[in-house]
Amino acid sequence: MECQIICTGTELLLGETLNTNSQYLGRQFAKWGIDVYEVSTYGDNKVRLVEALKRTKSQLIFLNGGLGPTEDDVTREALSEFLGVPEIVHQRTLDKMKNFVEKGIKPAFQEIKK
Repeated sequence: MECQIICTGTELLLGETLNTNSQYLGRQFAKWGIDVYEVSTYGDNKVRLVEALKRTKSQLIFLNGGLGPTEDDVTREALSEFLGVPEIVHQRTLDKMKNFVEKGIKPAFQEIKK
């Protein structure tokens, strides 16, 4: 099986954060017998991410990053657009997240709602 790892985050492109995730993922996929065909990094830009998804030829696409609660995290939206399916809220998971926040575990719930 062939895999492409797509990492997202403008902070990775700007050198503000070291992308250790792609190194870890590459090692894990190799252990599982999955060939990593390509590792790419995109900033927090939905249009560019959708275009990257359209161009991939791999059997497995692994998206990493951009799933947080802030406005610049666009991975969910890009994947939803690429697949042509709406985003949904999984209420049971949202309730668990609320419970974490009520116990004082970050991130703040106001940001989780995005």
